[in-house]
Amino acid sequence: MRKALALLLIVFVVGVAIGVTMPSASAGPCYYKCICSRAYKCCVINGVETCKPVTGVIQCPQIAC
Repeated sequence: MRKALALLLIVFVVGVAIGVTMPSASAGPCYYKCICSRAYKCCVINGVETCKPVTGVIQCPQIAC
């Protein structure tokens, strides 16, 4: 019984250590913003911002660029 509990404890500790040290693979903090009257969905992943144009999501004010 003690060997089984010790093995479970070791597996748990290893799992927690791996979970804490691995980088997260989240969808990232994404947001919508207007650039020159066009809506873009922007995401920041690993410190790099990428933006892609989208249609029909938000209404942007008409701004001359």
